[in-house]
Amino acid sequence: MRELEPGDPQRLGDHEVLGVLGTGGFGRVYIARAPHGKWLAVKLLHPQLMRAAPDLPERFAAVMGDLTRVRNLGAGRIVQWDADDIRPWYARRHVPGASLLDVLAVCGALPQAAGRIVAGVARGLAAMHDAELPHGAVSPGNVLLTTTTAQLVDGGLLRMFDPGAPLLGAGLAAPEEPDGTRAADIYALGALLVLCVRGRLPSGPKDVDELPERLATVATALLDPDPASRPTAAETAAEL
Repeated sequence: MRELEPGDPQRLGDHEVLGVLGTGGFGRVYIARAPHGKWLAVKLLHPQLMRAAPDLPERFAAVMGDLTRVRNLGAGRIVQWDADDIRPWYARRHVPGASLLDVLAVCGALPQAAGRIVAGVARGLAAMHDAELPHGAVSPGNVLLTTTTAQLVDGGLLRMFDPGAPLLGAGLAAPEEPDGTRAADIYALGALLVLCVRGRLPSGPKDVDELPERLATVATALLDPDPASRPTAAETAAEL
């Protein structure tokens, strides 16, 4: 956590802002304390996004309305949001941990933990899919690793900024179009499994070299070129 800088808010809604957790392409994340004393991670959207998309508050409100219906998301569950403030923001429960992206950068491949990590991500994905919502950006940066589990965060956010834009880069993006679908989420889940085991993303649906037989079988099913043939997130969590 870093100290607040000039220009950072002191409060967002009823929450006291205490420090900066990080900054990404779409906003800055703060650690805040709610009136009841619980810790929250609050993302405040960058002002340039508002200038580039005047209708962003309406899109933001629609996505947040959908996400607040989703239960069993753990750290990814939205607990409060405001589209009418000077800049839209949303809050989720703060869970101490590090992103999978950061852990992989420091530690390299995580073959012993790969199944447990992807099972945790699959459970979060199943919660979104049960509500008929795609996540849209299943990626290492949106996986939070804690001391006990892996949790999926920031579901649905990228789609609100540019509905026509590709959401994921090579290795994570499904071969079909459009990519912001539940089936595409499943493909990205398979790519995450390969990444965790060997430290690099697959080059295509059949690239599961170096995976143990059981995990290779799971990854092959997740990366199936036919979207209709991929297993569900719930089935994947149970398998792992």
